[in-house]
Amino acid sequence: MKRLKHLLSLFLVSAMIQAIVPAIAFDYTLEIFGNANMDDTIDERDVEYIEGVIKGTNAATDLSDANYDGKIDKDDITQIEQIIAGEEKELTIIDSAKRVVTIKEPVQSIVVLNSDAASAAKNLGITDKVVGVTSVVLGKQYYFPELSDRTNVGYPEFNYETILSLKPDLVINYGSGSSYQPKLLEMAEKLPSLTVVGLDFYKQETLRYEMDMLGYILNEEERAKEYNLWCKTYEEEIEALVDELEPENKPRVFIAKNGWFIPEPFKHLDQALAVTSYAHWLGE
Repeated sequence: MKRLKHLLSLFLVSAMIQAIVPAIAFDYTLEIFGNANMDDTIDERDVEYIEGVIKGTNAATDLSDANYDGKIDKDDITQIEQIIAGEEKELTIIDSAKRVVTIKEPVQSIVVLNSDAASAAKNLGITDKVVGVTSVVLGKQYYFPELSDRTNVGYPEFNYETILSLKPDLVINYGSGSSYQPKLLEMAEKLPSLTVVGLDFYKQETLRYEMDMLGYILNEEERAKEYNLWCKTYEEEIEALVDELEPENKPRVFIAKNGWFIPEPFKHLDQALAVTSYAHWLGE
């Protein structure tokens, strides 16, 4: 029982301090053009699927146009093969704001505009590519010591001139939701010469897919898969322990933030609790 309480405590704390715990129970499609068969990875099966589309034996899918040129042909097979080899010159994705974004590859420099994106970069081992961060990230040197000397791009108001001066290959900020999406769109308009991508890294139902997405963007697919597998191992252990408890023995949890409601950035905590089969209350 002590071990169970310890694991559950770690799970709750990790959710609150932005440790990334992918949601293994959620199905998803990796929304990268070239993922022709619409699964969670890009591999030789996508090449075979495109060959079938060209022959007329497979129906084209939303992601079949790998090079995003408006037609499906042998060039898409070439693009998929380059993605598999990590040699693509461009990668076209659908980000968390449901925007189609084409990213020039390889990505060598990044500006991350929140601590969740900084955590994702750290978990993939690519903090050396981060050239700019917010004052919030700089204030968390206990967790991001390797980013303590990066350029401060401001927060909550971002310094667009500073961001432009860094000439990053990629800018990452939150993408979905009624508050974040408009801000992302505004940022993309103010930084037309830069590639701005919306990836959340805090929602339980999209976390695993976004880590995989970032892995492809940065040619760190294996690290992303290893990290997701590591998280899956611990999540399954927690679920197995919780499943042994009778409903009346499961702790009841109340979450409140900024009063008696759960604002959008914190709703992922409810999703994290649901994965562990906790009985829980939410502020109404």
